[in-house]
Amino acid sequence: LSLMLIASCAKVSSPTGGPKDEEPPVVISSEPENGSVNFDRRSFEITFDEYFILDNIDQVLMISPPLNKKPKILDRGKSLKVELDEEEELIEDMTYSFNFLNSIKDLNENNPIENFKYVFSTGDVIDSLSVTGHIYNAFNLEAGEEIFVILHSGMSDTLPEKSLPAYITRASENGKFRIDNIASGEYKIYGLKDDNNNKRYDLPTEAFAFLDSSIYITSENNYIPVMPDSLVQVSDSTVIMPEQDTTMLEEVINEKEDSFDSLKYERIPGKEYELYYFITDNKNQYLSGTDRSEPYLLQFVFSLPVDTSSLRMQFAETEKEVQYIREFSAKNDTVKIWLTDSAFYSRERITLYLVHPETDSLGQLQQVSDTLNFMYRDVSRGRGPRAAMVKNKLPLRTNLSQSAGLRPGEQPAFVFDSPVIDPDTSLIKLFIRSDTVQIRQQYHIHRDSSNSKKFILKTTLVPDSNYVFVAEKGAFNNIYGHYNDSIVYNFKVRNPDQFGQLIMNITGFKGKIIVQLMDTKEDIVREKKISLPDESMIEFPYLDNKEYLVKVIFDIDGNGEWTTGDYDIGLSPEPVTYFDKKIEVKKGWEMIEDWQLTGIWGKNESISTTRGAKKKK
Repeated sequence: LSLMLIASCAKVSSPTGGPKDEEPPVVISSEPENGSVNFDRRSFEITFDEYFILDNIDQVLMISPPLNKKPKILDRGKSLKVELDEEEELIEDMTYSFNFLNSIKDLNENNPIENFKYVFSTGDVIDSLSVTGHIYNAFNLEAGEEIFVILHSGMSDTLPEKSLPAYITRASENGKFRIDNIASGEYKIYGLKDDNNNKRYDLPTEAFAFLDSSIYITSENNYIPVMPDSLVQVSDSTVIMPEQDTTMLEEVINEKEDSFDSLKYERIPGKEYELYYFITDNKNQYLSGTDRSEPYLLQFVFSLPVDTSSLRMQFAETEKEVQYIREFSAKNDTVKIWLTDSAFYSRERITLYLVHPETDSLGQLQQVSDTLNFMYRDVSRGRGPRAAMVKNKLPLRTNLSQSAGLRPGEQPAFVFDSPVIDPDTSLIKLFIRSDTVQIRQQYHIHRDSSNSKKFILKTTLVPDSNYVFVAEKGAFNNIYGHYNDSIVYNFKVRNPDQFGQLIMNITGFKGKIIVQLMDTKEDIVREKKISLPDESMIEFPYLDNKEYLVKVIFDIDGNGEWTTGDYDIGLSPEPVTYFDKKIEVKKGWEMIEDWQLTGIWGKNESISTTRGAKKKK
């Protein structure tokens, strides 16, 4: 009985001694053979020389063309069996590729079989052409990792949305893609970040890429496999010349495949395709949210910028006209209603009838009516005078800082979260400080023309000098009686010699562009909008000493910002490009860089003509 128990508990395990196993599993046999033609089975099985594991096989396995039903993947010790669903109907005269990538690993040391594929054809030949390229994020040119690249053989523009692709692959982490075993012909090529894993572009949140025209896959401009013994297999999709001029070859890729005996892929010079993926902006207008964070503040948010003249409001349960201040966000997609009657906004519930634009089921903009209930309960009631005191404080944000300081020409600024009245300048003082002496300075404070809740303090500031800004209690007040506490800011105006300057001479394009100076994390430091060739020289003065990136957005529609693509109307995203190196700015230095943009945008030129240097991931 003891012997039986020991035997029943036995399992495969790592050896306790000897050299480390660094070899992946080796294919012993396949049934039917890898590379079989006239395939009519419901399964295939691959046997290895050792036990193995399947690492994340459900996510890694790439089947091209994709199947309608998910196959069963069975681990049988040293054998791997793939069973097709009983309802799966294979396409006639089609080459199928099961790409396991690096998911098959030996049991002990996880050594993977690199890019293992099993291929069969339901017809008489194995289609052997390939297409290669790269896919990038259209906005920042980052590599499109984990993005599907798909081919459709039909020319209908609705195929990516309604049908499974003819061929599919997944881009690698550097954005490179390659689809093998393709029949020659005309195709449409797309990129897709498939959020719902159905191989279709059917969600508005999915990233997508497309080319304006078809591609033609032929033996003259695509990868073709060459048998080691120079045997030539000829079909309508395979034309291989045994005595090909090797001086024309650009790349050789070796792939280990069972029964293919390490096919050597040779590339005849041809085009590699570049795809740029994007997410289409929301097209439907609707009221996306409401909020009442303060008793006197009502806020509603729209999915798109709204025409301010299209809004109509009426408050319920009141006979007199309600007084308020209406504020729109910079993009006109958010509306804030600042109520000014304390007797009215002290209610726990305020009901508002709102007439606003909304997109209907036919895609047309219509005026609709909504009844909005705004609730607010003051949880600070009953908590004593300290709670009331805190609520009466008026927070502000400023650019004054002793550590960072102001750049030459920069003025002190103060920003508030709620509407404020004009400040009491008798309670505001500005001093220039030298050692222990403080000399009062003249100033003028005014409201910013683009932001009514922002004030600018105008004065003559001396570079490389120290200042003190003092605002006594109550100097700033909002319309609700909230006021600032006493504040003192010590700040410095920095010496111009601490900065560097960058001058960019940009040529090679005619039209509007947006030039963005960014730090190495791609946070925008400065931005300028210019029109070439009239404004080819751009100056960025008073820059901190560090490395910068420079990006250009080709503002084709002239709206002053990057515009994404829209496949439904055939609109490609606005192209962008990056200067081909980081620019190190040093204090006291004036850096001058010349930048010849690639290509000139025109009616017959593709977007890719204006792509510049890619950033390496």
